[in-house]
Amino acid sequence: MTAGRTTTSFRGRAARRQLLYMLLAVGVLTGAIGVEAGVGVAAPLPGPVPVSGDGPPSSGGDLDWWSLYNRTGQPIYGHWGEQTGNDVSNLDLVKDIPLQDGLHESRRRTDDPRWLGPNPYWWAHICFDHGWWNLNGLAGSLSWNGAFTLYDDTGALKATWNDWDNGLLHEIHLTRNTAEAPC
Repeated sequence: MTAGRTTTSFRGRAARRQLLYMLLAVGVLTGAIGVEAGVGVAAPLPGPVPVSGDGPPSSGGDLDWWSLYNRTGQPIYGHWGEQTGNDVSNLDLVKDIPLQDGLHESRRRTDDPRWLGPNPYWWAHICFDHGWWNLNGLAGSLSWNGAFTLYDDTGALKATWNDWDNGLLHEIHLTRNTAEAPC
């Protein structure tokens, strides 16, 4: 052993790689334990979402999250994501554990919740009514409540959200992907 060096040094690539694998393993185990214990972020839907407002709720809610609410009348699964620059926030719902009607999932926002910086880019691939529906790209920031809500619009999948710049309720119909096999 040379002066100034210890045997527990993490200077080598192999040691750093082992440390990263160890941290990854701890994260996976923590997630698995949380799933087995029933710990998650799904929760019953709150009351009506306001359709206008200039800032955060008076309760001082956490602005660092976006949510996807399911009000379609049936379970859904698939992917919903946000990207701002190189930062990505994904919600991946698997077929075996779909998002039930009346519930929501939340993820950390990649955009600045104070509406500073570039608009995020949103995309989705959702199984609804035995078919795949795509949100092929939507650029824009969510309002302080950071929520998309999915609805069954007479057999079509519709998403609504409040835009940050004017607080108005926006809506878009997702596109049914008829080239993809039913889900």
